[in-house]
Amino acid sequence: MSTPPLAAPVVLIPALLCDEQLYRDMMTLLGDTIEPHVLLLPKSTLEDSVADILRRAPARFALVGTSCGGNLAMEVAPATHVRVTALWLMGCNPAAPQAGSPDLAGGLEATPDPVFEMLAGLVVHKDGALTMPTLVLWGEQDALAPVAVGQALAAALQRAQFEVLPGCGHLPTLEMPKESAAMFAELLKTAYVHVTLRTPRLCLAPTGGLNKPAALGERVSRLRPYRLAD
Repeated sequence: MSTPPLAAPVVLIPALLCDEQLYRDMMTLLGDTIEPHVLLLPKSTLEDSVADILRRAPARFALVGTSCGGNLAMEVAPATHVRVTALWLMGCNPAAPQAGSPDLAGGLEATPDPVFEMLAGLVVHKDGALTMPTLVLWGEQDALAPVAVGQALAAALQRAQFEVLPGCGHLPTLEMPKESAAMFAELLKTAYVHVTLRTPRLCLAPTGGLNKPAALGERVSRLRPYRLAD
């Protein structure tokens, strides 16, 4: 799969009480293939936090969120889905229970269908579902958000790939930066294809003939990229 020609702008929202160190090793491994913007959880309310992230983010960007940063990313993405080219979620739980509320992981084991439907409702907003390519990456030993939560979350998203890192806990980019970086690089390549094929112009094929972009309904994973004609 072809590599995007320019550094990809990336907005990274760390977990609570974390900073850019959470992503440092992963960003180093990706080098100049990304243009990182680490934005800490900024405001006291969710609405203000979303507005602040959107104000500081580039015009178009891949969005990364870990733990509660992932919960915030899932609010940012539908608020500006045209600007978000790809979404990467780790260890988040959009249905995180408050004290005294039902346990989500336990509910998945006992009555999985209603919990899957609840998560699907949480990630489908009035402006439409999150349709950008998405990576849901989970640590197999995540004690704060069990693997079942990540699996249900990925199932509720239209273009999500679900991956589990054996021997990893709640913070994949800190614990396994090499593996995390490799998976994110693949997501960025997929996002590049996705954005390219959404462009309505004709494209110049390597043979010199003119081909129309593949149908938008095709699965991105089956497509082969080619650069747009100048």
